[in-house]
Amino acid sequence: MSVSNLQNDKLDEIKDAINNWGNKGFFRKQNVGNEIQIEDVQSLECFSVKIKTQYEQRTIRSASEPYRGGSISKYHPPNRWQIDVDLPTSFQNLKNSFAVPNSDSVDDCSSCSGRGKTDCSRCHGSGKINCYSCNGTGGVPAQDYHGNQGMVPCGACRGGKRDCSTCYGKKQVTCSACAGCGQLKFYQILDVRFHLKEQLHWINPSDIKSKKLNKVSGEILVNEHRSLIKGFSGVSTEVTDAVKELMVESQHTNHDEERVLFQNLIIERIGIQKITITSSGNSRNDLWIFGNEKEVQFVGSQPLNKLRVSVVLLISLTAILAIIILSTSPNRASNSTGQNTSQNQQKNSNSKVKQSLPKVAVIKTQAADMFSKLPNSNNSTNIKLMELKLGERLELLSPKYFGKGWYHVKHPQTGQEGWINGNQIDVE
Repeated sequence: MSVSNLQNDKLDEIKDAINNWGNKGFFRKQNVGNEIQIEDVQSLECFSVKIKTQYEQRTIRSASEPYRGGSISKYHPPNRWQIDVDLPTSFQNLKNSFAVPNSDSVDDCSSCSGRGKTDCSRCHGSGKINCYSCNGTGGVPAQDYHGNQGMVPCGACRGGKRDCSTCYGKKQVTCSACAGCGQLKFYQILDVRFHLKEQLHWINPSDIKSKKLNKVSGEILVNEHRSLIKGFSGVSTEVTDAVKELMVESQHTNHDEERVLFQNLIIERIGIQKITITSSGNSRNDLWIFGNEKEVQFVGSQPLNKLRVSVVLLISLTAILAIIILSTSPNRASNSTGQNTSQNQQKNSNSKVKQSLPKVAVIKTQAADMFSKLPNSNNSTNIKLMELKLGERLELLSPKYFGKGWYHVKHPQTGQEGWINGNQIDVE
């Protein structure tokens, strides 16, 4: 449109929009609208088509639980769409689950064949496991103070075996699938999922990005809320074709499991103006003014506040130069290197000292026994003080062992002192 055909108030609106754009940014040139000459104005229309759809999805899955008695229905279960469910009245995402009526049945548990018990998986149904102290040999090595070596009976077991700690020697455990009931009740669960889908299509003749158009408002031409959008009027053929394509996509569902509950169609028209301007030096530039908010987007370079840009660049360069000078100072670098070297040497020295003084014994087997006295062939009154578990830590009273692999230790919680076999610990 020729500028001569525009009224002065329309030209003032354009300049005010440009001035508002300039006053919003620190680096933008202020009141730039007062310094430009408007050469040409083109009016365009942009349309947004939005369809929001609420879906309901119903799926059936099987479930089971231990059967502890009670009546079982003899009727047939209903179809998934025959079950009453509270439906939403607004767009939302929601999940819920329900037991399907008349879907229960009873059958023997397949894991235990209806017995309610299964063979213990730890001892494989034998009721016995290898002793942790002697590894199933029935004896532990020992050496007396005279240097005589030999084996002594393991004080933690009989013949290298002990009762299984899972089934306590009973060989079987309660079936985990049926909780010992021997039977399971099978039934169906209806999972209901309400979910929404939003579709957006732009008919945009300009270079303005969609994310910017989303931030402005225009004129609402169509706002329909129905169970299914079928038809509408009052828009161009191009817009109508775009709406039909979105409707087909939104209403395509798996009819066995999913259906459309309701839809909302909004068609919005956003006014756009393409402005050609000249500024100082007769340089030409194009810009867009769009939406009720009169947002502005320049096609080429934006007019900037050169003074502010120069000041910021000068401050940034000064800061970078100061950092370079400080980082290359020889005295500062030398002192820093010396301090770091001294600290590293001290850390390495402390680490070596700690590594050379073993003071902790850590149990490395599933279980270990601590005895009151050093085991040997002449000691028949030896008493097992306690059974220790994997990972427990003991205070090592002496870094060297006595006899053949026996260590003198102390329990940190109880304060009891005793002896433990070296095959069952790691020394730190």
